Amino acid sequence: MALNYRLASTYPDAIRGVIAICGGLPGDWDTSAYQPIRASVLHIASREDEYYPLDKTEAYPETLRRHAADVEFQLTDGGHRMPGSASGVVMPWLRRILS
Repeated sequence: MALNYRLASTYPDAIRGVIAICGGLPGDWDTSAYQPIRASVLHIASREDEYYPLDKTEAYPETLRRHAADVEFQLTDGGHRMPGSASGVVMPWLRRILS
């Protein structure tokens, strides 16, 4: 998993933004030869995600900021699904990075 982050780390000049919703981070990020992410990152995680538990996702903001300068992290209620509140976060983020 975490293909979006691997792609952005492998081809940093090809990607402007990375959106991750209820997903994970590369397990080998700190041990492989990935480049820093130049793209803006929006990661939305859920508190009750059965695949990515809160004790793991709480560390994501710090981990993401070690690899990317522009990181927005949102923690929402719910399980492993697109949270209803995500559109209120995604659209302003897209407007910001595309302007």
